[in-house]
Amino acid sequence: MARRSTQHAWNHPLERSHDPFPHIKDHVLLPLAGSLQEIQAKMLGRITPEVIERVVKLIPDSWLADDASLGGSDQQRNVYTGYLLRRLEPPHTFLEEAIRARSLHL
Repeated sequence: MARRSTQHAWNHPLERSHDPFPHIKDHVLLPLAGSLQEIQAKMLGRITPEVIERVVKLIPDSWLADDASLGGSDQQRNVYTGYLLRRLEPPHTFLEEAIRARSLHL
């Protein structure tokens, strides 16, 4: 049986692509993070659509949900790709949430 991921909401993933990530407040490395704005600018230049597509193609079928309503492996990979590509576009509410959460550690 394939492992079901709980990290992503499959209900309307593209509409939810700009949702903040409230669990960032619990990330073990958050208190050690430098300037999140600076690293975001660098990473946006490195994480290109081609990189996302290449990485998503590497996801093993066994890591994808075993749920026919979500479509087959290729369809699920397409959803992941679309979701991640939309995360590259503004607004970056997830970054704002990380900055807010980090400020609580300072």
